Amino acid sequence: MQGIEFTEYSARAIRAGRKIQTRRVIRELAGRAEHFYFYAPTEWAAGTIRSTWWAGPNSIPMEYLHDHDYEKMTPCRARYGVPGDMLYVREPWRRDAFGVRFKSACGARPVPWKPGRFLREADAGIVITLTDVRVERLNAISPADAIAEGVELPERGDVLWTTHSPKEIAVESFAAHWNHIHAHDGFGWTANPYVFVYTFRPWNDR
Repeated sequence: MQGIEFTEYSARAIRAGRKIQTRRVIRELAGRAEHFYFYAPTEWAAGTIRSTWWAGPNSIPMEYLHDHDYEKMTPCRARYGVPGDMLYVREPWRRDAFGVRFKSACGARPVPWKPGRFLREADAGIVITLTDVRVERLNAISPADAIAEGVELPERGDVLWTTHSPKEIAVESFAAHWNHIHAHDGFGWTANPYVFVYTFRPWNDR
């Protein structure tokens, strides 16, 4: 099973059942073509690409494309798979005398935590199942999808509630969290990169 890395904040939201979506930058499209198709690693190996997407307002089914169309398009690997695929969550963790513990379940205790990228499948505490994969621009996120990303809205007494609508707050909260992770690598909110949108079944719905 393949792993997918999440921050402690996101893993906590998955455990709480709030987070059922994640967006991952399509680095192949940074400053590149507007037309592309995406595929899962298993499909590429089998030579059967069943997921094709045309950037812009229209998606074009694979049967309407010809070989010469693919030559003009940028191939983008859907690294984490297609609907039905299962992934284990790589999150901050540590091992002690009682076994493997996760920061998202234990809170921010003042102890050393190992990065999620070093977590093995056998030690994982969360497994998710993909239900949908699509491509869009980052800024195209809807308020409902921002909520599905697991953002925590400010308390009702916060000044934001007097100047913004709940929908605006959801998207702005997501944008702030996104920038915290990606602003330093050139894929921040204002860069508006293409992203894979992976939707998965709620972790507590098993």
